[in-house]
Amino acid sequence: MNKKHLKNPSTIIAVCLFILCNICGVLGFYLIDRDTGFRAEAWDNNWYSELIRNMGIIRLDISFVMGFVWFIAYLGLLVLAAAIIFRRQAEALAARRGIGKKKFDIIYFTAAAAITVICFVISFVVFQLKFGGAKYVILMFGYYFLPIVMLLLVVMLIYFIVMIIITVVKSQITDKAAKQTITASGKTVSDDEDGVIFPGLLDIDEKYKGVKIKDVAKDPPCSLNELAAGFQSYLAQKCSLYYDLPLIRSFIAGMATSRLIILEGLSGTGKSSLPRYFCEYVGSKAFFAPVQTTWRDRSDILGFYNDFSGVFKEMPFLKKLYEASYTPANFNMMVLDEMNISRVEYYFADFLSIMEYPISDWKVNIISHVPESQKPAKIVDDSVVIPFNTWFVGTANKDDSTFTITDKVYDRAVVLAFSDQNAKIETTAPSDPIEMTPNQLYNMFVNACNESSNRLTSADMVKFTQVTQFIYDTFDIVFGNRIMNQIYIFVPVYVSLGGTKEEALDIMLAGKILHKLDGRFDDYMKDGLLRLQNLINSVYGPGVMSSTTKLIRRLLKKLM
Repeated sequence: MNKKHLKNPSTIIAVCLFILCNICGVLGFYLIDRDTGFRAEAWDNNWYSELIRNMGIIRLDISFVMGFVWFIAYLGLLVLAAAIIFRRQAEALAARRGIGKKKFDIIYFTAAAAITVICFVISFVVFQLKFGGAKYVILMFGYYFLPIVMLLLVVMLIYFIVMIIITVVKSQITDKAAKQTITASGKTVSDDEDGVIFPGLLDIDEKYKGVKIKDVAKDPPCSLNELAAGFQSYLAQKCSLYYDLPLIRSFIAGMATSRLIILEGLSGTGKSSLPRYFCEYVGSKAFFAPVQTTWRDRSDILGFYNDFSGVFKEMPFLKKLYEASYTPANFNMMVLDEMNISRVEYYFADFLSIMEYPISDWKVNIISHVPESQKPAKIVDDSVVIPFNTWFVGTANKDDSTFTITDKVYDRAVVLAFSDQNAKIETTAPSDPIEMTPNQLYNMFVNACNESSNRLTSADMVKFTQVTQFIYDTFDIVFGNRIMNQIYIFVPVYVSLGGTKEEALDIMLAGKILHKLDGRFDDYMKDGLLRLQNLINSVYGPGVMSSTTKLIRRLLKKLM
């Protein structure tokens, strides 16, 4: 139980009831006279029994049947108290599964009553078998069943009445608080208006009300080549972090290629630091969302509408994504930390699909219908918009605690491998941070792609096709237009960042194609990898495709 539970009146009542039942239960066992045979001798051999005896408390001489009736009532109260305590969790689960309030109430109260009756029947049979013998079970069950069930029904009725009173009082308190919140923000609320559905998003609307959007049409402060060198220098001199230029170029070129970048490798190699400090270098701030093992669908990152409270449970991820629409001049880099600790294609499925659409259709539906009077300003067609200034960066470890990232995710992302700790480097480029907007960076990407000298030539494609055709013929791995379109963007931007075409093709070949061989142990794999390595060396020359060669060696090592 946490602080949120303390704000729930029904939980406080349930906890008090639970504690009271246990106190009365323990005390009751000690007060029952031993002559009834209801208590075991062991109950008298501890300090609590001595305390009661020394206080001169007179024990009750009750029959076994009355003691059993008392025990069942006590057990029923414990079950009801537990049901109240876990009601909030049950409501949240029902809301995620699309179960309405009325249907939930029927299921909830029926389950509570059924559990109580089941506990009663089991306890009754056990007690009768222990103290009365099997021949009394049927007789005693028929004789005492009706009054005990009536007692349980009375308890349930009292519980219903108490819960109705609590619900009404809590609803009035919630509505009053909601009205005060809206009134404080400058809005007027009529007496018959419902509570606020999106309190957090409306607060963001109010925060940026009247705020002028920064000018995003200025010339860029540097070239792409200078951006890569300056960022490396900033990391080394200001942050004591050392990344080689090919990795930094790959990260920035990846931003041009896809809105999803996966930083994959060993723990402690600086995967999380790269997006954090890039945003800091260009005058923005990255957002981090630690992925949980329980994430199963989009509601875990965006939130869900609770039919019972009438409020949308807004997750921090949703709020940050929504707020980014108000800050187009800032980079909105949303980092999914340890993204493969749960299955990416489950909780991130909507985003994977939407990023295949034109940018005008980058919208994720979050609710079926929002009244116009309560709709946040940036919610379009009941959907949250993925702004143009947004990138998603996932850090992924490879160990027994994580899931394998599927080809569906890899094909849509740019994957960068972090396999080594980088040695300390000395840089001479300026290390001061710069002011840059996403639009400025995008324009530089466009100019890089339009530069004919940066693009792949026919000769480049002949060599690259020779390698990819061999991979298809040998390992039956093929890639479609999506990956080729990414390569056509990645290569010219990478060249503008100061790299070469061969380096860019090497990175994409290893990260987009050859990674699919990981985990395959067929008999032909070893010979095929050796022949692929020889082909790459003959086409491009020894040592040119270093990332691909390194990956081939790692795969061969697994096959030894």
